[in-house]
Amino acid sequence: MARPEPIGTRSRPGKGTPPRGEKRWPMAVPKVAVYFKPQCHLCEDAKQVLERVRPYHMFDLEEVNINLDTVAYGLYSDKIPVVTINGQMAFKYRVDEDRLIRRLKLAVDEMHREEEERRKQNQRRH
Repeated sequence: MARPEPIGTRSRPGKGTPPRGEKRWPMAVPKVAVYFKPQCHLCEDAKQVLERVRPYHMFDLEEVNINLDTVAYGLYSDKIPVVTINGQMAFKYRVDEDRLIRRLKLAVDEMHREEEERRKQNQRRH
């Protein structure tokens, strides 16, 4: 599979290269969590997909052993592995690489939209 350009490295979405002297668009890095149990073959498969995609699509990764986290155990004990992106459940049981890439791109775009909206609101206040 051909790898697309990594996300998190471009200028403003849809704006191309910023004019000389203008700051680059702040890099949006999604937060991904994988909830797992030791000796779970589906969990290992999910982690392998995440690690394959990670060099091309930047994200922060947190691995949560649900045996050590009572809240996570209560939420996910019968659904593992579970992968969340920015706190939203994205996958359970299996992680599809192509869908993961699409979900990460959508998360980055959403983070940029939210940041742009905050910036506009701050400009209106001043």
